[in-house]
Amino acid sequence: MTWSNVKLILFRELRDQMRDRRTLFSIVILPVLLYPLMGLLVMQVMQFRQQNPARLQIIGAAELPESPPLLDGPQFSPDLLQKDWSPEMFEIEIVEATIDPEIIRQTAQDAIAAGQFDALVYFPAGFAERVKQFQDTVNDEASTTDEFPQPQIYVNSAREKSLVARDRFWSILTRWRDKVIEQNLAAHDVPPEATNPFTVDEVDLSDEPERRSFLWSKIFPFIVVVWALTGAFYPAIDLCAGEKERGTLETLLSSPALRSEIVGGKLLAIMTFSIATSLLNLASMGMTATLVMGQLSAAGAAGRLNFGPPPVWSVGWLLLALIPMAALFSALALAVAALARSSKEGQYYLLPLLMVNLPLVILPILPSVEISMANSLIPVTGVLLLMKTLMEGNYHDALIYAPGVILVTATCIWLSIRWAIDQFNNESVLFSESERFDLRLWLVHLYRDRNPTPLAGSAVMAGLLILMIRYFAGPLFTLPTTGGGFVAYIVAIQVLTILLPVLAAAALLARDWRQTFLLKLPYVATIPAAILLAMAVHPFSIMLGAWVRGQFPVDAETTQQLQDLLAPALEGLPFVVVILLMAALPAVCEEFAFRGFILSGLRHMGHKWGAIVITALFFGATHGMLQQSINATIVGVLIGFLAVQSRSLFACMAYHVTHNSLAIGMTALRADGIEQGHWLSFLFRPTPPEAQVDLTAIVDQAFPYQPYIVGAAAIAFLALIYYFATLPATLSEEERLQKALTRQPAETASSRSTAKDAVTIEEEGRELGR
Repeated sequence: MTWSNVKLILFRELRDQMRDRRTLFSIVILPVLLYPLMGLLVMQVMQFRQQNPARLQIIGAAELPESPPLLDGPQFSPDLLQKDWSPEMFEIEIVEATIDPEIIRQTAQDAIAAGQFDALVYFPAGFAERVKQFQDTVNDEASTTDEFPQPQIYVNSAREKSLVARDRFWSILTRWRDKVIEQNLAAHDVPPEATNPFTVDEVDLSDEPERRSFLWSKIFPFIVVVWALTGAFYPAIDLCAGEKERGTLETLLSSPALRSEIVGGKLLAIMTFSIATSLLNLASMGMTATLVMGQLSAAGAAGRLNFGPPPVWSVGWLLLALIPMAALFSALALAVAALARSSKEGQYYLLPLLMVNLPLVILPILPSVEISMANSLIPVTGVLLLMKTLMEGNYHDALIYAPGVILVTATCIWLSIRWAIDQFNNESVLFSESERFDLRLWLVHLYRDRNPTPLAGSAVMAGLLILMIRYFAGPLFTLPTTGGGFVAYIVAIQVLTILLPVLAAAALLARDWRQTFLLKLPYVATIPAAILLAMAVHPFSIMLGAWVRGQFPVDAETTQQLQDLLAPALEGLPFVVVILLMAALPAVCEEFAFRGFILSGLRHMGHKWGAIVITALFFGATHGMLQQSINATIVGVLIGFLAVQSRSLFACMAYHVTHNSLAIGMTALRADGIEQGHWLSFLFRPTPPEAQVDLTAIVDQAFPYQPYIVGAAAIAFLALIYYFATLPATLSEEERLQKALTRQPAETASSRSTAKDAVTIEEEGRELGR
């Protein structure tokens, strides 16, 4: 890659975008106007809320005791109001006489529905007299057991005004009730402190900048990510779909610049606008917050919000995190925009991209989510949690988890850039034409023109179909309590939700089942090597399971429920039947689906490892619990590697059966334990016998291996991986093409000079066209 070409393309794209009024509006004008308008709206809403009183009707005011007074004329007693409340916050209509309790509900419902009042307060007949009797005879236990007529407040919980009126009145009523209690205690010479011997004073050790930083740490990351994505997507649409419509993309692609250089120039241009959009939004938001809070402070209302302008150091951390976020979203936007055949079509792709990132952005905002080793490895979420931790001043935790966040983010950026480069290397993506979609013709074409193996899109749809079937069919299958019912349950789950959908898809979308499902005889040593590899990996699988459980612990209640359900079902089943049900059957069904149909289709993408990883993600997602999904995904990558290198599904089945059988066999041995001196103690550490097998620990728990066994397993693992890596794997046509593109020799400066001439010709032609 030549930097001079990248720089030339970068400046070209920047000039084009600065001439586009839509880009200038979304990047400059919108951020500058949006937040001041929002601030003005907040000011109006605050004024509206202050001038909106709660309308109450109090029925039975004559039944109120004279002391302590609840009402002072047409308003509540001033000493019952909160410090920042005013009498104007209530509009009260007082009805002295009480009414029949049988009709009070209908009366309140009609009054609130008609909008006459927001809430209605009812004091029943005899309320004041009963309060007086209670005060006079509080020491007489017999007299205090009579039924006490209770006041009632009628509200409509489906109306916001009614709920506000309720909350305000409850505050008044609570203060009034406390005064009634104090008066009753004073009548019997009991100090008020007898019922409230102590109070707890809250001491806030934070200063104002820290509190402001804490509040902004929940807002800033969300705003930065949303605007970084939005600011990247619209320029990306214009730089891809817009150039297709203008007819300038062909000229650029025919220049001496490599596709990677074209992507690099466009990527830097999109990043520039993404960062500029985020910075302008941050600046506009900060200034608006400062001005709005200043006006609220002058009006005496700022204390309610406890808000203020963001601290300077928090903005610095945001700027530091903005660069990788802009790079990630710019690469994703460029790759997705390359699929669009027009600017109008490209705008439709923004919502799916935003919806995919939205859960990752919302997760750090939740109050109970803090940075941890597991959370730091989640793309986008880890960056936002790290940003939040730094803004809160917790530098110790940030330093611990920063390496994981940086590694994951860098990997995601690299994968996104590679995807964008692949999109520009694919002529069918860049120059696909718009066409009308006819479902009937598409289905006929899908079956009539099917390839020997399914296409990548068909493989993805098959994976999604399996996940949907398992999700919706899960509640239909209840775990039985008998051995025979458990056999039928496992067979139904594996066959109906995994195997049959894949076989149906293969019948419609693939001509050659032998090639699709890799039903080929493997090399002679492949099957034994796969079995040995599963045995060598098993100690590390146990370590991985322990680490995953440490990061994502399973609560004891869930574990006990699973054990209670599985124990009766497996009792009485022969060990061979358990192996066939929980080791052999899943190995056959899952390998046919994932390393067979799905992996064969995904290899048409042209990236062997990309197909393996995506297949492993589908494989992990089919396992119910998160802890199992993580383990299954990592194991799925290894089995996918075996499928590609061995060119046979039988090697994958051999690994899968061995892996599951080892876990089940070790769990069966747990009931008796391992004594010191027993031959198994040379493999595993001695373990005391257990009275009952922990059936929920079939995969995640087993006997810990001896240290020298772990060392031998590591050596065997490396040797077996080397053996499979040296096997002559068969590449798909797309993989061979991609391999040729990646091996494209770098051209010398003299052979291709620079892309400047081509770009200059294009710009001159554009000027002549104008």
